[in-house]
Amino acid sequence: MFASEPRIRFIPAAREQVVSILASLNKPHIAVPGKAAQEVQGYILGVGNSAGTLTAFVYLWLSETREPVVYIDPERLRVAPAAYPEAESDAVAFVESMGFILENLNYRSLSPAQQEELVKSLPCFQPEPPSAAPGGDSRAVEKTDLPQVRLARFLAAF
Repeated sequence: MFASEPRIRFIPAAREQVVSILASLNKPHIAVPGKAAQEVQGYILGVGNSAGTLTAFVYLWLSETREPVVYIDPERLRVAPAAYPEAESDAVAFVESMGFILENLNYRSLSPAQQEELVKSLPCFQPEPPSAAPGGDSRAVEKTDLPQVRLARFLAAF
């Protein structure tokens, strides 16, 4: 069962450690416990650990307050690669229960340069949250606008 881990503010992973990234196509208006209800962007991140195990992180980016909320499953903090698909599936179910619609960004099929750009651009991998753009438009700093993500968001609107 996933639980909030307030000590984790970002996922300190190198490009090579990232196994998978699923991003929400929508930004549902939800109330994360202890936070005001607001639009939230969701991610599921599969990250390799030094011992050859994997961890599934649920990362929520709260748009208004510009802060992260990270969830982990303490019982599956480090799982063997063979058990990871089940851990990721549970993370997907957890996030979808909040109203998120997810898309697999097919991270491993991207070129190393595209992977590096994606890791550098997503808030989940940044120690400092992105600052608001001039004029306060938080969407201007969002860099998950890969062509396939834009297309998926467009199609999800129908």
